[in-house]
Amino acid sequence: MTSSYLSGSAAPLLGAGLLALAGCSAAPLEPLDVTGIAQAGAIVAGLDERLEEARPLRADDLPTSGTAEMEGLAIIGDPALDDAPAAVGGLAMRLDFAAERLEGEAAHFIDVDNREVEGELSFLATSIRDDGFTAQMPTHAEGTLTRQGNVLDIDTWLPVSLFEDADGEILVLGQRGFDGPSLYTGEEARLSVGIFAGE
Repeated sequence: MTSSYLSGSAAPLLGAGLLALAGCSAAPLEPLDVTGIAQAGAIVAGLDERLEEARPLRADDLPTSGTAEMEGLAIIGDPALDDAPAAVGGLAMRLDFAAERLEGEAAHFIDVDNREVEGELSFLATSIRDDGFTAQMPTHAEGTLTRQGNVLDIDTWLPVSLFEDADGEILVLGQRGFDGPSLYTGEEARLSVGIFAGE
């Protein structure tokens, strides 16, 4: 099993995911500071290695209390770049098992040439369900990214699946295609947003 999220001439790369729980006592989410595509590729490689040995979780497998805090990446795919990511940002997430709530924040986005992409994304899910294979959390992704004058507004839902790695820690993985303006050409294209994160 592999995410196959990040690949390209500059660095193999494409993956994502991380979230945070809102609440009076919850600490603010602090997304990873992604400073380069090579760093992002290493993060995805580490998560991929854990996913290879992971098992899909069902809703009945999950605890009924407590939280899981995760780090990872949020990734924007764009056909203008073939297999390379259009933008990669650090992701922080928190899963509240009792509330069946997953929240995340993504920031510090860069493009394939390690240049800053302005903006942030937020993620929110408020239910857990089984799809016959894994526990899934339908997750709303929202935010705006800007690269060299090209503006991408994201407002979509993605299915996020839950896994447990060999050490009993949670991984989350999700991706969804959507139509929007390319961050590279400004023209309408079939883009994607993905998250990949783990405890």
